[in-house]
Amino acid sequence: MKRAMALFLVLTLLILALVGMQSTELVMAESDAFAEPPVITIVSPENKTQATNNITLSFTVRVGDVIDPRINSSELLSMMNINAVYYLGDWQQNRTYVDGKNNTYGDFKRIAVQSLAFSCDLTGIPEGNHVILVQATEEVPNPDLLLLPIEYTSYAFVNFTVDTTPPSVLILSPEASTYDTSEVPLDFAVNESFSQVAYSLDGQGNVTVSGNMTLTGLSDGAHNIVVYAWDDAGNVGASETVHFSIKQPEAFPTLLVVAIVVIVVVVCLLLLLYFRRRRRYGYSGQF
Repeated sequence: MKRAMALFLVLTLLILALVGMQSTELVMAESDAFAEPPVITIVSPENKTQATNNITLSFTVRVGDVIDPRINSSELLSMMNINAVYYLGDWQQNRTYVDGKNNTYGDFKRIAVQSLAFSCDLTGIPEGNHVILVQATEEVPNPDLLLLPIEYTSYAFVNFTVDTTPPSVLILSPEASTYDTSEVPLDFAVNESFSQVAYSLDGQGNVTVSGNMTLTGLSDGAHNIVVYAWDDAGNVGASETVHFSIKQPEAFPTLLVVAIVVIVVVVCLLLLLYFRRRRRYGYSGQF
């Protein structure tokens, strides 16, 4: 009889244990909707091209909002905490954990804050396209099983490009030569897309152009020109200085020729009148 009772008690405890385990798993499954995961906002860098290998990483993290209407949100929020935050760049090998005091750690660092703001300078980033990942985990008390808190994890990332190489600019025209005209084509080539291009003639101020064009009104003598190009990151590249000269052929002396022709015509007319008059009056040359 005693053995039967003992066996009954053991079976009862096993059944209760199994029911308890199933109930726990059920509560955990239902409790997934207690609160939202942490909110991560990356402030810097922006999703664009950077003209430097050094950038500032800046982000904020806060606990998520309570979304279960059956729960007192203010009470639950007061017990929620961010317990781990790290960032990782694709050029880095290890995660960097941070706390609420702007400190960094090479290994896992458990913290307990409801929000934090972090900022640091990342240096020596190689050129190319990159991604920075920020991940945060929050701990949410389980309203049904306080000894078994729930963890929610979220992440955010930002894409950016590092470009510190200036464009390469080549002047195709003018060449190092002498031109017999005051109008010379300005042709150039740039090895990448550019946001702005300008030229400087004879050391004067930059003149912005949209592409190839023609230099006009060039005076006789020596000249030099440099072309500058800016890429999307703001890097500026300059061509080599091209020296050329202008020597136009001497202009035909039109006015002088016209004057001579007029004089000749006038003289001829006067001579013609003279001889006609002389023939008409029979001038013999004697008194």
